[in-house]
Amino acid sequence: MDNYTEAIIYINDEYKEIHDKEIGEAKKTSQNDAPNDAPKLTERQERIISMIRENNTTSKEKMVNEIGCSESTIQRELRKLRKEGYILYKNQGAGVVWYLKI
Repeated sequence: MDNYTEAIIYINDEYKEIHDKEIGEAKKTSQNDAPNDAPKLTERQERIISMIRENNTTSKEKMVNEIGCSESTIQRELRKLRKEGYILYKNQGAGVVWYLKI
């Protein structure tokens, strides 16, 4: 069973149904679990995951400021984490909601 951290306030039941359907489709297309032979996480990747765990709507800009690296570095690390199956994300209006798979 997949474990996700999620914090969403729904506008109404119709929106919730649409969102649940979209997330269900995203889960089907993603990897089931992070692979057992996945490379060990770097300290920066662990900090990113920790920030997402604390606030799953955290922005890339906040990650840049708290971790102290460039935006392109954060984008590269997020791309690696998605590729390895550690995180998923979903655009939610003006922001992004991150989902942890670990």
